[in-house]
Amino acid sequence: MEATNPYAPPKSHVEDIPKPGGIWRKEKLLVMRKGAELPGRCIYCNEKADLHKKRRILYLNIWLQIALILLFVAFNVLALIPILIIILIFRKSARIKIPVCQRHRKRRLWITLVTVAVLLISISFGFLSVKNTGYQESFLIVGLGVFVVAFILAILRGQLLKAKKIDSEVMIFKGARSPFLDSLPEYAEQ
Repeated sequence: MEATNPYAPPKSHVEDIPKPGGIWRKEKLLVMRKGAELPGRCIYCNEKADLHKKRRILYLNIWLQIALILLFVAFNVLALIPILIIILIFRKSARIKIPVCQRHRKRRLWITLVTVAVLLISISFGFLSVKNTGYQESFLIVGLGVFVVAFILAILRGQLLKAKKIDSEVMIFKGARSPFLDSLPEYAEQ
């Protein structure tokens, strides 16, 4: 029988310890140096992660996004090619491996399935609006409403982490939860 020592230091795996100087928290934000890797703990619950999702996260300045929306509203379809060129020039991206535990991976799968189901429902209402049933306008309005719900659900729940800022040295993300963030040191502006 093995006796437990209540005064023994906690045991941890070396690979779970973040590299010094590469990952921090800043209030509710995750701050990473470019090239740093997240520890093998779930970004939601801080439990051991059994999967690292490789993601490419894109960032475009919010003021540029607003300007592009106004450009599209002003010129409609004629502005699409210039908008795409501007996005390709000014976007910044980061490739990171995001650790997720089994429980949160299953939860994300369900959210994805619900989003796809809602999207399929909106498409079926679109097909019903084409048929000559006398309720075309109603089906179209309901279909568009359901599509907007699917779109909002995809935007809010679609990304594991959302970029707040990406520059040449530091990346700032929102989306990591308190248990994970509390295990990181506080970020000191440099």
